[in-house]
Formats: sequence, C-alpha cells, structure tokens
Amino acid sequence: MLRCLAELQQARLSSSKKQKKQLLRALKSCLSARCPAFDGYDQEDAHEFLMLILLQLKEEGEALRTTCVSSICPVEHFEFQLKSVRTCTSCGLQVSRVEDFNHLSINLRSTLAHSLHAYFQPTDIEISCECEQGCRASEVQEFSTLPRVLILHVMRFDMLDYGEKLKDRMDIPAQLDLSDFPGVASLGKQSSGSTSFQASPRSSLRPGVSTHRPLQTAWCCVSFGEQLGQRPLHQ
Repeated sequence: MLRCLAELQQARLSSSKKQKKQLLRALKSCLSARCPAFDGYDQEDAHEFLMLILLQLKEEGEALRTTCVSSICPVEHFEFQLKSVRTCTSCGLQVSRVEDFNHLSINLRSTLAHSLHAYFQPTDIEISCECEQGCRASEVQEFSTLPRVLILHVMRFDMLDYGEKLKDRMDIPAQLDLSDFPGVASLGKQSSGSTSFQASPRSSLRPGVSTHRPLQTAWCCVSFGEQLGQRPLHQ
C-alpha cells in the first residue's frame, strides 16, 4: 500500500493516463486483497475505503519500524486522543479514560463548527456503578492530543428516518478555530502553538501556519450528495 500511494504521488503531475490507470488498478488490487468487497466495480462506501487504507498503512508502517528505526508511519499525522469522563448521576463517581482516534464522525449541521460543538456535548449513557444504585451517567469528551491533519467524516444519513440521505448544505469556513473546544485551551498553553485548522483547496493541500506544529483539515464538499470530506474513528 505504501508503494502504491508513493508511486501515485510521483505520477500525480504526469500526463500519462495509461500510467495513472495502471497505478490505480494496483491500489485497488492491494486493497481488495484485504477486503474482497472492493474487488469488483460496485459502488462501495468511501469512508470504509479510507479507513481500510489507513489500517493497512498503519500495519505496514509498524512492520517497517522493526527493520528501519527512522521510519515514520504516515498514519501518525491523522492520529489523536480523546479523553472521556463518565460521572455517575447517583453518587458522582467519575471514571476517565483516553482513547485513540484517527478521525471524527460528526452529524450534518448548518455549519462545521456547530457540528463539532454538537459532538462534544454531554451525553447520557447507561452504566453499572460501584455504588450499586446508579445506572445512568453523564459522559463528556475533550481533546487530549491534537493531530497534524484532522479528518472529519460528516454523516449524511438519518438512521432514525429509515436511512434517509440528507442533502442540507454545510457552511465550512476557510479556517477552523478549535481553541474553544474542550481540552484544546490547555493543549495550546502546553505547546504555545496554533490550535486552528486551515481549510485548503482541492488542488493544493498545505498545512496551516503554526508556531509549533502545522495543522490542516482535508477539503470537504457537502452539497446535494456529492463526495464528502471526512469523521472520529476508534483505532
């Protein structure tokens, strides 16, 4: 997979359509060897396609580390951690944990910022508490680390309405400021870096300006069922 993507990157500016077709077929064959569903020519889920590629790249990157100390897995640029805190509504006992993600799945709202804020709203869940009285808890999440590239998967299907496809438009700003999202303020103080993400045009994805670490969001087009951008996924 690493070789396929590297060769595609090198051929990106090539005028040879035949070469590009061959490289794309090689990529498709590499992916379908793991997931036979992608072997044919039926329409498949774009998000699943991306997650399978990241999974395979992660495995290959970890394998390379055993033979090459200086090897850096490209998937690391997408990885980050979220801290979740569960509070029992009966006794107030709190339990926290940190989980690894490589994207966020957000619901479709009128603006990207609104969708992200909705994702970090407290949720009510069922639990089994040590107090033996509590069966409900409030769960909140916050950023524990930030990625270099944040992948956002906008979910366009309303599963409560028989999987109806949503065609509402989403306003995506040129720059997304994460400073007011849970956990980001403390990370900014620790790193003294930028907590903003720069949205880039499709033809030129460049990291946003940062005094510590360049951050960027992948381009996202949400309009009338066209190909979306991207979402948080458990590793």
